[in-house]
Amino acid sequence: MDQKGIGKAAVVIIVAAVAIVAVLGAYLLLRGEEIPVYPGAQLVSSVENMGVALSVYSVDASMSDVMAWYRGQIAGWEKMYDNTIPFGDPPVCMLAYKKGDAGLAMVVGENAGATQFSILEGPWSIVESIVEYLIPFS
Repeated sequence: MDQKGIGKAAVVIIVAAVAIVAVLGAYLLLRGEEIPVYPGAQLVSSVENMGVALSVYSVDASMSDVMAWYRGQIAGWEKMYDNTIPFGDPPVCMLAYKKGDAGLAMVVGENAGATQFSILEGPWSIVESIVEYLIPFS
């Protein structure tokens, strides 16, 4: 059965954005490192506030290709989470990394037939709270 409206991956991305806004306080900016963006990805939207940045991209690639590429790109960070969340069909994949007080997470899913992914950068305390909120779905 075809459903119209917002996809489950988009819901996860929106929930993550709402959670960020709910827990924002006076936090430090990331250490100024540039996080790579998957080749050919198009920026859909982004928001940055008080040291936390959330960017959403769309790309003509499979979820597994995007996940594999990021696993090979994030060097010097401690991997904290790498799993699939059976949030829908197809499921959503998530990676989370920590480097000192900085945090980084990627959520990859499909929405309306396209692969979309979000990159969340900010203090690990915020990133960790969002990852922990989504883990019960796994």
